[in-house]
Amino acid sequence: MEDRFVTFQSFTTEIEAEIVRGRLLSEGIEALIVKDDCGGMYPQLRLTQGVILKVLASELERAARIIGPPSSSQQPAAPASGTEGISGVLAVNAWIVGLIGLGLMFAGLEDIKWFYIGLMVMVLGLTLKFLSRP
Repeated sequence: MEDRFVTFQSFTTEIEAEIVRGRLLSEGIEALIVKDDCGGMYPQLRLTQGVILKVLASELERAARIIGPPSSSQQPAAPASGTEGISGVLAVNAWIVGLIGLGLMFAGLEDIKWFYIGLMVMVLGLTLKFLSRP
């Protein structure tokens, strides 16, 4: 029967996951880091999806004994109020994108293609604003 990888811990940064992975590898436990940040182009995705450390199911208990229970820094933190956290970042970006779209729409009064581009950018800004709601 084949052994499969299971989730061991979740981290907010790749560096934390690499440190724990290095410790596990030094103890002979095979570990993988799973993250979806579009090949490094969108590192902000790690804030919402986290960086997952996986180990073989047969080594899960041994890994937990070596590393211990997850600390508070190894669990994704809930965004704070105000402009902190991912929702705050989205809210600020929504306003910026909306203003850019509005400017493009006014530029589009002479060239209709800019009007439609500005309209699409404003719709993107509204979408970001909707996504930023808690």
